[in-house]
Amino acid sequence: RGVALYGWVISAYLFAFTVATPIAGRLGDALGRRPVYLFGAGGFMVASALSGLSTSIEMLIAFRALQGIAGGTLFAMTATLLGDLYPLEERGKVQALSSAVWGISSIMGPLVGGLFVQINAWRWIFFLNLPFGALSIAIFMKSYRDRERTRARVDWVGATLFSGAVLSALFALPHAN
Repeated sequence: RGVALYGWVISAYLFAFTVATPIAGRLGDALGRRPVYLFGAGGFMVASALSGLSTSIEMLIAFRALQGIAGGTLFAMTATLLGDLYPLEERGKVQALSSAVWGISSIMGPLVGGLFVQINAWRWIFFLNLPFGALSIAIFMKSYRDRERTRARVDWVGATLFSGAVLSALFALPHAN
């Protein structure tokens, strides 16, 4: 039964990430980048710890969905913060460096995760996020001051429709059972 649900561990994260990204961007405009980034970073750490402590595949799926919400928030805030922190003429270079980090991470992450699984247990791939998350929050708290906010409003009806569309597409895709 657990193996049949394994695909949902990844799908739950990706669904939540996809839905959270545009909402988080809008909330960053309305509430300020700082609180939304801290929500994403703190939420990612909590969801990582909960994922590592899961005692069932269903719990892992739920906590990965929470991790996806936080991950989508971090993704949106990182892109937005780069726009806030760097002038237009430097953004291309900085975004290229940021993309390179994502690319390297997508290669190194599974390798390091596989190594941790071989040495310890699968849970450690989630616990590994905790010291890096704490470091990122400490650096962010020390170095970033929020810019002025806009009068942005979140289109919750649109967000709900978008979520439904993404979820419908997810269920329409074939899954191995």
